Amino acid sequence: MLTAMECVNSIIDPNKVIPNSISFDEYLGIVITGPNTGGKTVLLKTVGLLVLMTKCGLLIPADEKSNVMIYDKVCCDIGDDQSIQANLSTFSSHMVNIINIIEESPNNSLILLDELGGGTDPVEGAALAKAILIKLAENN
Repeated sequence: MLTAMECVNSIIDPNKVIPNSISFDEYLGIVITGPNTGGKTVLLKTVGLLVLMTKCGLLIPADEKSNVMIYDKVCCDIGDDQSIQANLSTFSSHMVNIINIIEESPNNSLILLDELGGGTDPVEGAALAKAILIKLAENN
């Protein structure tokens, strides 16, 4: 039987893997920014998946000295949920998700938001993203 790392090594060349390290320390949250194709969405999905795997008692592909927080709830808005049938644009579908996250996430929640404020005017989107982050920080 292969270990988790042996399985990963058999799929991905370990010489081409770039490890990620996320640390919240004393912060309520962090903002990840950078150019397109920079891996931000992959990092968000990886963090969410590893947190959920840990919560379920599963082994995760991480350094043996890693610490993973156990959250009461994991909430995310990642990807595009536009729907012609539900009359939701990209922007409005993100807003519906974010409103639900703000209303339904308890204090001890991991909240993952991808491209916050996207799908609208950049200046208005930036202001909206700032307001959402402030509201989430106030709720904590």
